[in-house]
Amino acid sequence: MLDSFLANVGDYVHTNPWLALVAVFVGGVLTASNPCVLAMIPLMMGFVAGRKEDKPGGLRAFLFSLVFILGLPVRSAARRGAAVAGRHRDRSASIRALEIAAREEAGRARTRGRRWPRAKREAMKVKILGTGCAKCKKLYAEAEKAVASSGVAAEIEKVEKIDDIMKYGVMMTPALVIDEEVKASGRIAPASEIVTWITTAAAKAKP
Repeated sequence: MLDSFLANVGDYVHTNPWLALVAVFVGGVLTASNPCVLAMIPLMMGFVAGRKEDKPGGLRAFLFSLVFILGLPVRSAARRGAAVAGRHRDRSASIRALEIAAREEAGRARTRGRRWPRAKREAMKVKILGTGCAKCKKLYAEAEKAVASSGVAAEIEKVEKIDDIMKYGVMMTPALVIDEEVKASGRIAPASEIVTWITTAAAKAKP
C-alpha cells in the first residue's frame, strides 16, 4: 500500500494543490532535520528569547524572529552571489598574503645585521565555535591546514558549550575566531582564506 502511494504521489500533488503545499512543507522539514541544524535550535532559542537576568520582553523576541526570518532569503541570494565571486576572492586573498610576505621580507632585509630587542608574544589563539557537527569538524581541519601553511605559532581550540558560543554574538555555527575576533560564521572558510587572516593578525601583533 505504501509503495503504491509513493508511486502515485506525483499524480496526487498535480491534481490537488493543497496537497502540494503540504508535501513541500514536509519536504522542507525533513531536509532541515540534520545534525547541524538541530544543534542550532538551543542556540537560536537562547539568542531570541534572551537570558532571564536581562528581563527580555515579547517585542524583542518578535523583532528578532522577524529579522531572522527575513534574513534567510537574503542569505540564500547572497550565497549565490558569493559562489560567483568565490574564485576572485580566493585569488585576492592569495595576492594579499604574498604582499604581506614580501613586505616582511623587505623589512628583514633592511634590518639584516642588526639585533633588535623582540617582545615575546604568546601563541595566536584560533577558536572553532560549534557543537561538534560535521561542518564544525571540517572547519577545524581547514584551520589546521591554514596554521601549518602560515608558519605562525597558533593554538586551535574547540568551543562547544552554548553559553561560551553566545558570548561571541554569532547566530550561525560553525564560526571561526582569531585572537578573539570573529572572522566567519555559518560557513566553512577555506584554508587559503584562513591563512590570510592569520598572517594579517600576526603582522598587526608585531611590535
